[in-house]
Amino acid sequence: MAAELAAWRNRVSAAACPPDEAQLVFAAPPSTALPDEESSHVMKRNLLVAAGGLITVLGLLFILQGTGLVKGSPMTNSHFWIYGGAVIAIAGAAILMLGVRTPRAR
Repeated sequence: MAAELAAWRNRVSAAACPPDEAQLVFAAPPSTALPDEESSHVMKRNLLVAAGGLITVLGLLFILQGTGLVKGSPMTNSHFWIYGGAVIAIAGAAILMLGVRTPRAR
């Protein structure tokens, strides 16, 4: 069945397009593919930004729980979580900035 489908596609594309364009009917546009090095660099930047943002938000949540503004956990009104949350939020902000400030691949 796959061979019949491929043969039908070749006949249809050859009949609908001049011979030189018939080969391009099923090809992906060249501008959509990123080189391996550039795509891994972009993925690393996105991962750093996402992880840094998540860690920063969690650190801020821990600060709010430590101060008692967010209730409902054993962390509520615990001074340890005020300071621990601040350290975690600062570390997350540093990771976030590392991802944002990493130069783009050329």
